[in-house]
Amino acid sequence: MPQSFWRLASRRPRRTCGYGRGVIVAASGDVHPCPVLTRPIGNIRTTALADLAAQLDRIYAETSVDHMAECAGCDLRLICGGGCRVRNRLERDDPWRPGCSEESRQALYRQLLAWGNRAAA
Repeated sequence: MPQSFWRLASRRPRRTCGYGRGVIVAASGDVHPCPVLTRPIGNIRTTALADLAAQLDRIYAETSVDHMAECAGCDLRLICGGGCRVRNRLERDDPWRPGCSEESRQALYRQLLAWGNRAAA
């Protein structure tokens, strides 16, 4: 099964792409809120873990799909989470502007129906 299926099957709302939750700690101790970004938010050797955790919680909350105007009326927003914030910034110069289209939404609906049909069989 595709990894995205297991994300859907977990039945937890997906509010972000993982930004702020998918923490990377480099060998140097640098802490990154995303594996794509190279700029750290701190270092575990010089910053208290509680402070790093609070900063990561803030980043996660601030980047929630709940703050994305284009996603407000979409019934798939808690499934896709608004896409990758870094990719959104790189491709559309705006982390809050997702790259979805009517075609991509229809493809996701078809995928959901197919998974549902398989699960019911």
